[in-house]
Amino acid sequence: MSSTIQTFYHNTGLINYAYDRLDSKKWNIIAKGIGELRRFRVEEASHKIAKFINFPRPEVQRETQLYMVNLFLFEGLSFLDELTTTLSEWAQIQLLETLQKFENQEICDIRPWLKSTNDSVVLFALKLAQIYNQFEVKDTLMELLSHTNKDVRLNTINVLTHLYGIEAKDILKANFNTLSIEEQISFFGLLEKLVMPDDEPFIEEHLFHKNFEIQLLALNILKEINIDKYMGFSKLSNKEKSKAMIKSENTI
Repeated sequence: MSSTIQTFYHNTGLINYAYDRLDSKKWNIIAKGIGELRRFRVEEASHKIAKFINFPRPEVQRETQLYMVNLFLFEGLSFLDELTTTLSEWAQIQLLETLQKFENQEICDIRPWLKSTNDSVVLFALKLAQIYNQFEVKDTLMELLSHTNKDVRLNTINVLTHLYGIEAKDILKANFNTLSIEEQISFFGLLEKLVMPDDEPFIEEHLFHKNFEIQLLALNILKEINIDKYMGFSKLSNKEKSKAMIKSENTI
C-alpha cells in the first residue's frame, strides 16, 4: 500500500506542489512542504531539504530534522554535523522516539557529536550514549567531565554511572570540592553504584556534608561497605549526629 501511494503521489504530479512549497517565502508553507515529503517518504528530496537545517524558524528546523531521521534513521542524524542552532529538548525527544521505533539498528559513531561546539548537540549525543549503551565512547566521555557547560558535565556523570564508568571515579573524587552541588550529588550516585572498600575514607569525610542529600547518600554507601561503622554512629548524641543520621534512625 505504501509503495502504491508513493507511485500515485509521483505520477499525479502532487510531488511538484510539495517541491514548490520549498521555494516559498513563508516559513509555514516551507514547513508544510517538508512535512508532506516526509509523510510520502520522498528520499530524493533530501538535498533540497538539507538547506533548511539552520533555518531561522524552529518549526522549519523541526520538520527538517524529522524528515532526515524518519527517512534515513541514524544516517539522517548527519545534520548534527552542520547544526548551529539549538536542538530543543522537545526536538530531541521526537528524534529519539523516531529512532526507537526501529529495532536492530546499527548506531553510527557518535564521538564527533560528543565533541561538537554546539552544546545542545553534545547533550543529545549523551542521550544516545546512554540509551544505546555506547561503552566504546568512554574515553570521550571522560574528556567531557571538564566541559565548560555544567549541564554537559552533569549529564556526562549520569551517563558514566549508567555505563559503569569506573575510570571517572578517581578524577571526580580528586576534583570533588570544585564541583557544583548538583555534580557532587550525581557523583555520589556514581559512587553508590561503583563503590570499593578503599572509598571508605572519602565517604566518611562527607557524612557531615552541608547538603542533606549527600549526607544521606554517604550514609547509605557506608552502610553497604561497613555496617559496623555505620551502626557505631548510633552511639553518638543527637547533637553530634548529622541530619541524615537522625532521619535514618527514625525510619528504621
